[in-house]
Amino acid sequence: MFICVSKNSTNWGGAKGLEIPSSSFEGEGGNNIRIVEYTSKSNLIMYRGHILGARHPTLQRIIVTLVAASIFTIFLKRLHKTEVIHLQKQEINERSLKSPQMNYEDGGTQRHINNKEEEEKEPNITETDQEKQENAKRNLGSPHLTHEDVGNGMNNKKKEEEEDKDDNIRNSLEKGDGVNNIRNPKIGPKLGRGYPRVVLLWTYWRSGSTFLGDLLVSAVNDTFYSYEPLLPYGVKVFRSDDNDTRSKVKYLQDLFHCNVTDHALPVRRLSREKCYKRRNTFLMAKCSHLRVDCGSPEVVNDACKSANLHFAKVLRMGLVWARKLLEDPSLDLQIIYMVRDPRPVMHSRKSFGWCKKIDCGNITQVCHHLRLDLQDSQALARDYPERFKYVQYEPLSLNTEETVNEIWDFVHLKLSSESLSKLRDLTHGVGPSGAFDTSRDTVKHTFSWRDTMSFASVKTIQDACPDVLRSLGLRSFASEKDLKNMTISAWLENN
Repeated sequence: MFICVSKNSTNWGGAKGLEIPSSSFEGEGGNNIRIVEYTSKSNLIMYRGHILGARHPTLQRIIVTLVAASIFTIFLKRLHKTEVIHLQKQEINERSLKSPQMNYEDGGTQRHINNKEEEEKEPNITETDQEKQENAKRNLGSPHLTHEDVGNGMNNKKKEEEEDKDDNIRNSLEKGDGVNNIRNPKIGPKLGRGYPRVVLLWTYWRSGSTFLGDLLVSAVNDTFYSYEPLLPYGVKVFRSDDNDTRSKVKYLQDLFHCNVTDHALPVRRLSREKCYKRRNTFLMAKCSHLRVDCGSPEVVNDACKSANLHFAKVLRMGLVWARKLLEDPSLDLQIIYMVRDPRPVMHSRKSFGWCKKIDCGNITQVCHHLRLDLQDSQALARDYPERFKYVQYEPLSLNTEETVNEIWDFVHLKLSSESLSKLRDLTHGVGPSGAFDTSRDTVKHTFSWRDTMSFASVKTIQDACPDVLRSLGLRSFASEKDLKNMTISAWLENN
């Protein structure tokens, strides 16, 4: 910074300027300030022996105003810098108070240096990640939260809360009490992994899966519900061994690791789906409380990691790919494969315009998928008896409490009184009705299709899927009379 003043008080316009170098002031470089000396007796303004002004009053006022303004500006900068430093020190002190104390060694008390460094360093966002975030922002046309935005809301207390949670769960398990209806320590958050255990319901459109999904989610407090994560990819079943299918499998693997950073597009689209928001109440509550964007991958990651259980319902994927997920040693995953009689399934799908595509509306294609999946389910049940379970909708619907107890034992859960009460409400028609309603009289609903479907429609499905129906233990009706006669069981005699 330079201040120019006149050396000749009688000729301001033509005078050369006297430059006062910036080294004489304390600016951002940290130099020293020297105040201009004003001598009223001689009516001179002096700076370190230099005459800056003389008798002319107007010149005196101009010089004093310029110097005073410069000094005041520098003072404001210093004041702002001091306040920033003070706030940074205060924040560091507050973090330090929360940091765990280090072990006492040689009689001295020290702080855990690694913890302090980890807390003070900035979030690590690589240039590649920033580029991906910017690309996602441009493609989606909506604001994208930064790491800092999310971190301020969710990460400050994360380490302490998760450590306390783990300790509480271990203590309760040792006492045999159980936490949040937990009977198996695997159900707890993190416990060495950094993300919760996953229970995956693998099924099809209109197969009664929403009923079982709602029941499973209600069994454990703070459950992260990944409701149909492949929904953004349309009405399609991914089965072929190609790059497209493998990319969807990778997406599921990352999702179950609570790391969807590279999948901003499906995450954003899911956050806009009413069915997803209605089911994943744990995530929605987090977003509402912290006032953050549920379409942000970072927000989803943090919420997922903080859950007690990760439950997911996957459609649109051939069961052959379940093996790849089960073979992942880093995943603590159990799969419930649920299947239903294709006759009521196809009857239900006819009501939806979106189900006209071949993988959903074509009975030959549907039976082809069922046939392959039933074959794969036998191999998976044999190879992973503790991690893969076959469930059929009809026995679940008719003998609900017994079947649910078997499922709960498989996933190491205890059927609490709250879950039992919800189960009875769901199976006795308590609540609103609708196409996606899960609250109904399941005994009446299970075979109601026999009253409403024409025999011609039933025969078309039976002709396309005779082996599938036999595999499911279900009867093929030979006539409309047999179809409508409810005294004739829909089950084969040996079942």
